[in-house]
Amino acid sequence: MSGVFYLIRHGESASNAGEKTLDAASTTLTERGWQGARANAASFPETPHRIVTSRYIRTTQTAAPLLERFTAVPVEEWDIHEFTYMSAKYAGTTTFDRRPFIDEYWKRLDPHLKDGDGESFATFAARCRAFITRMGNTQGITAAFSHGHFTRGVLHALQGNFDTVTPETMTSFWQDHHANPIPNCTRYVFAVGDGSVKLIERQDGAVERVRQTVID
Repeated sequence: MSGVFYLIRHGESASNAGEKTLDAASTTLTERGWQGARANAASFPETPHRIVTSRYIRTTQTAAPLLERFTAVPVEEWDIHEFTYMSAKYAGTTTFDRRPFIDEYWKRLDPHLKDGDGESFATFAARCRAFITRMGNTQGITAAFSHGHFTRGVLHALQGNFDTVTPETMTSFWQDHHANPIPNCTRYVFAVGDGSVKLIERQDGAVERVRQTVID
């Protein structure tokens, strides 16, 4: 059987807005983020069979207005949290404060590097591949709320870029991050079923169709 899978980046978070945050999991939405979440819910085109979030608060907050609209829909938590490669020692800092350490991480291009309790790129890539397998076996309509890096990782994995994880894999991912931003509340729509996942379209943060892409 087939289904439709919406993968949605969360609304603007405090970290996105340049504010200090304690940790990746507890970062909350800004007022602009809430506006985006409400706009996403109001324009969502069909009743989902399930709503999926990560364990990070900003995804559950972004999903909340959709759940208010479709109150009977079950909510599930999947392993789709953000790629958080920096350790908890950076708590209480802004993205600007962390910039030198971010730059150093991407210069090293070590897929197996693990900074304290942070996640390695290789482990992140494996999560993306596992998620695609789960997507392919999902029926009905799914609205899944995740994150920018994770969404990009799924797109790269769909194209086979994560089959083997190397320094070149990381370079391609990071270059794509700068060249093709994924705005908050952007929706990617996939046709799924029988183990297959195909990207149908991307809808931008204003929930307008901006392009249609098919991955064979």
